[in-house]
Amino acid sequence: MNLLYEPRRIRDEIACAQLCGMGHYRMGARVTAHPPEEFDTWLAAQPEVDSGRVAVYGRSLGGAVALYLAARHPVRAVVLDSPFSSARALPRRPYWFLPSGLVHLSMDNVARARALAVPLFVAHGTADRIAPIGMGRAVAEAGRARTFLAIEGAGHNDTYDLGDARYRDAMRAFLRDALR
Repeated sequence: MNLLYEPRRIRDEIACAQLCGMGHYRMGARVTAHPPEEFDTWLAAQPEVDSGRVAVYGRSLGGAVALYLAARHPVRAVVLDSPFSSARALPRRPYWFLPSGLVHLSMDNVARARALAVPLFVAHGTADRIAPIGMGRAVAEAGRARTFLAIEGAGHNDTYDLGDARYRDAMRAFLRDALR
């Protein structure tokens, strides 16, 4: 996967670049990079994980990661929340301060969804100004989603809260069926 960030060491630190609220400039994370084969070995050694019943979940940018994993690892289902169709198609307004030539990655979620061979669930807020709902619909249609859940009035970061029981119940039903 072409990443904007490529770890140069086994352990590294990254800063949060999603400017969706106050204090994000102070947020960060520790990243530990492992080769895919090492992760697969680790996952297989986890007694509580049934490797035949794995689903991947991705929210926003994590949707690109989930679709990437689904293309390269045996998973039974994909769950996406607020996915974008591609990085290049994201609206310029929220990111007006970034030079237009900065986005070199396509992160084409529509193409990756189209190639899915497993069930897909997509939830998206109708008031999302970061990745408008049309982007989520495009990913859902390309991946022949079993479930597309439009959450009325939800923005990019509150689909789970505003969707409440409807969101949880729809996801549970989807996973129950897909992981059977």
